[in-house]
Amino acid sequence: MNSEVVAWALYDGSLAEDQVQMQAGSENEPPYATGIAALRDGWRVIQAGPVPERTAGRPLGGLSNEYMLEKLVD
Repeated sequence: MNSEVVAWALYDGSLAEDQVQMQAGSENEPPYATGIAALRDGWRVIQAGPVPERTAGRPLGGLSNEYMLEKLVD
């Protein structure tokens, strides 16, 4: 959670139907530099992916650490 953010997606459930959600590649900078920075701004961790086993010579199938965050807005 204290590592640099390397990928992100954002779905804003508060947007009106005629507003456009974030699309892949539409933003160059993550909304937060780290997961900890998001937590300090009121986001909550609701799921963390398992850390895959690292075996020399075998590529990893996905990101080694993935977190899903949510923030409730009024």
